[in-house]
Amino acid sequence: RFEAEAMPVVSEERCAVTAQRMGAWGERLWSDGSQLLCRAQQGGGVELGFEVRRPGRYRLRMLATAAPDAGTVRVSLDGTALEPEFDLYAGRVCPAGSLELGEHELAAGPHRLRVTAVRKNSASTDFSFGLDAVDLIDM
Repeated sequence: RFEAEAMPVVSEERCAVTAQRMGAWGERLWSDGSQLLCRAQQGGGVELGFEVRRPGRYRLRMLATAAPDAGTVRVSLDGTALEPEFDLYAGRVCPAGSLELGEHELAAGPHRLRVTAVRKNSASTDFSFGLDAVDLIDM
């Protein structure tokens, strides 16, 4: 597990990124009680780096936050867009659950995960998104 707020930020575009404690919303619901908050504009996002120790096939999933100001995000792994896109809008701040990003053959070494705000739900007030953690599950 990679805690999003502790992952190296490789780049950010049209997105203000900060670590955020989740105490006001029940911090035990978030891994390590915090998240990486990205206050994004449409098309803005953040690219995070992570290191794979052993080459192999991995199931990739992301834990995110749903909120009244959250947008719909697209995730890319090493420059390749993954399906589906995820609408993170909710009427209150809460964990979005496990966002499944498929199985991937990964070489040992550095990799990049990019999350981009592509649009927003008509009920949402913004394009922001929160990232809790990224899991690599050995297959």
